[in-house]
Amino acid sequence: MKARTIMFVAALAFTPVAGFSQADTTSVTADATIADAVAAASAALAAGDTAALQAVFASNPDNAAAIAAAVARANPASAAAIAAAAAAAVPPSQAASIAAAVASTLPPTADISAFVNIATQVGNAQPSVRADVAGAVALIAGGKGLSISAVAQAISTASDGSLTVAQVTQAANSPEIADIAANLQGESQGTSPGSPGRVFGSLDGLIPQPNPSATVPVSPAL
Repeated sequence: MKARTIMFVAALAFTPVAGFSQADTTSVTADATIADAVAAASAALAAGDTAALQAVFASNPDNAAAIAAAVARANPASAAAIAAAAAAAVPPSQAASIAAAVASTLPPTADISAFVNIATQVGNAQPSVRADVAGAVALIAGGKGLSISAVAQAISTASDGSLTVAQVTQAANSPEIADIAANLQGESQGTSPGSPGRVFGSLDGLIPQPNPSATVPVSPAL
């Protein structure tokens, strides 16, 4: 009888609580993981200390997009500066994700210039991925109800022609950039990857989830 009681209590201990899933626990843990970094980045932004702002992202490369999005949400007027600081501090391969994450925090009524600002500033921070960055931002702008072609034209103009409309549009419709946008909103809507004019659903309130247990890859010994 005693053994049965112990087994019953043990079973209760592992019974999921209604309305509270493992995903909820993970989200809470993830938010706590970046809380200090978000506070530090916000303080650096308020002080106008670009070096300190970049240092926050440099010390949190795996969560840079989530941190940048959180800070940009609270400081929409500084969204482009935040994205540029983050992109300048992490590997170039993360620039498009950071730009898309920050762009996704802007309201649906955001002016095209807000998206152009982010694309050009982040592109300048990471020249090797400028087209991908611009494409990601244009795709997010499409999800906000703006014309991708209009955003692509504005970005091209702002870059003094170093980025053409065709380059931006091609990047926006590449499977890789589509994946970045889809990951930000959870799932995509519209036609298949690679086709022009894809429009994604609302991205409001969504930011990439930080990775609380990220590890630094170790290169195999030669």
